[in-house]
Amino acid sequence: MTNKFECPYCGNEKTSYNGTGSDVYCCGEVGHAERVGTQPDDEVRVGPDFYVYDGGSIVLLCPRSELALDWVDEHLPPDAQRLGSNIAIERRYFGDIYTGIKTDGLSVA
Repeated sequence: MTNKFECPYCGNEKTSYNGTGSDVYCCGEVGHAERVGTQPDDEVRVGPDFYVYDGGSIVLLCPRSELALDWVDEHLPPDAQRLGSNIAIERRYFGDIYTGIKTDGLSVA
């Protein structure tokens, strides 16, 4: 199995010395790189599917994997307030969205 991982943001290829990709640092983040050279069935999920930034009355939901992007497309309305691929959510609605994400087996950090 390859120890090469690619940053999904900039496309730089890096080597993972522990073989999981959790030690790959690029674009200011650790552990978000995706394994290079695998088949779809061999997908290795490294890092959380979503990042959440608490802004007080607004919570920013940031999808960081293809699974997360697909989940957003399937479960959130098309007119949701977006900032790029991120979604701004009123705090009162976030609990139900978080529960849905976790129920569907995705990870949140």
